[in-house]
Amino acid sequence: ELTQAMFRYDLLDRKPFVRVIHRDALAFLESTDKMYDAVIMCLPEPTTFQLNRFFTGSFFSTVKQHLAPGGVFSFTLPGFDNYMASMDAKILSSVYNTVSLVFETTELLPGGRIFFLCSDEDIRTDIPSLLEHKGISTSYIAYYFSGDITPERMNYLDSRIDGSIRENSLLRPTLMTLVFSRWFTLFSGHPAFFFSGAALFLFVYFFRITRADFVLFSTAFANMGSEILAIFAFQIFLGYVYIKVGMIVTAFLAGLLPGAILGRRTKPKDPKKRIKTLEYLVIFLIILFALAIYQAGSSIPDAGYFLFGFSLSFVCGFQFSDILRYAGDKSSRAASAFSADLVGAAFGALLTSTLLIPYTGLAGAAGVLILLKIVSLALFQRKT
Repeated sequence: ELTQAMFRYDLLDRKPFVRVIHRDALAFLESTDKMYDAVIMCLPEPTTFQLNRFFTGSFFSTVKQHLAPGGVFSFTLPGFDNYMASMDAKILSSVYNTVSLVFETTELLPGGRIFFLCSDEDIRTDIPSLLEHKGISTSYIAYYFSGDITPERMNYLDSRIDGSIRENSLLRPTLMTLVFSRWFTLFSGHPAFFFSGAALFLFVYFFRITRADFVLFSTAFANMGSEILAIFAFQIFLGYVYIKVGMIVTAFLAGLLPGAILGRRTKPKDPKKRIKTLEYLVIFLIILFALAIYQAGSSIPDAGYFLFGFSLSFVCGFQFSDILRYAGDKSSRAASAFSADLVGAAFGALLTSTLLIPYTGLAGAAGVLILLKIVSLALFQRKT
C-alpha cells in the first residue's frame, strides 16, 4: 500500500527496468533460483531482531548462493569521522568476522557509512578510476571519494577489527548484546547495575513467599518468558512480526481462563501430585518448542506459535486453581498468589527480553526457563 501510494503521488518514478517485490528479502531469496551479479543491501544498523536477521552468517550464505561467479555483495554500517568508539568497533568486528566466514574477500571502505564489499574474487577499491575507465560520470564519488577513503583511514579501519569477537547468528544474536551494552554506555550506565537491582529485589522477595507462591512465580515467569521467546523467534524466522504479534499475545492469554475454570471444576484426590504433573507439562512444552525452533526454524507454521501459546497458558491457568486449592482459598492466600503471579510475569517479560535472549540466545533463554521450573519442582517436592 505504501509503495502504491508513492507511485500514485509521484514520490517514486516507475522504471521499466526496476522490478518491485513486496516480500521479505530473506524469504524471497530462499524461494527463488535467480542469480545476480551484485546484491546491494540498504538497511539501517541492526538494532532489532528483525534487522539482525540480515547480518547473520545464514543470510550471508543465502546471498552467496544467488551471486554469479565474480559477483559482489555490498552493505553498510554507521561510519565515523576520525575516531571509532570501542563498542562501535566491536559491532563492526562481529559483522566483519561473520561475513568473512562466508566470502573469500571482504574489503571495508571508511566514511560517513562503512561500506562492505564482499566477493569470492579479488576486489579493486580504486572505484573512481574504474568508473572513469568505463566512461561513467558521477558527482559524489568522483569528487569526494579520495578525501574520505585514504590509505591512512583504511588502515585505521582495518586495525579496529578484533578477530576474537564472536560471529553473529540467528539464534545467538551477538549484535543484540553489543547494541544493548552500547545503549547503557551512551547513558553512562552499565547493565550490571540494572540487573543487580533486579536480583536484590528478587532475593528479598523470595524470603517472603511460600513454596506454593514460588511455583506460581516460576510458572508466570516461564509463561511470559516463553511468550517473549515466541515473539522473538517469530520475528527472527519470519521477519515482519507486528501484524501478528497481537495474535501471539492473544494465544498466550486465551488459555488462562479455560485452564483456570477446568482446574476449579475438577477436584483431584491428591492436589500436590497434580501440581507436580502440571510442572512437568510446563517443562515439556518449553522443551518441545525449543527443539522445534532448532530443528524446524522458519518451517514452523504460524499455527505452531499460536498452539504453543494456548497450550502453555492453559496449563498455567489450570495450575493457578490447583495452587489456590492446595494453599487454602482464604483471601490472604489469594492475594499472595496473585502477587506472585504478577511479579513472576513482570520479571519473566523483563529479564527474558533484556538479559536472557540478548546475552544467551534463544537456546540459553529456553534453558533458563526450564531450569527455573526444575528448581520450582524440586522445592515443591520437598517435605514441608
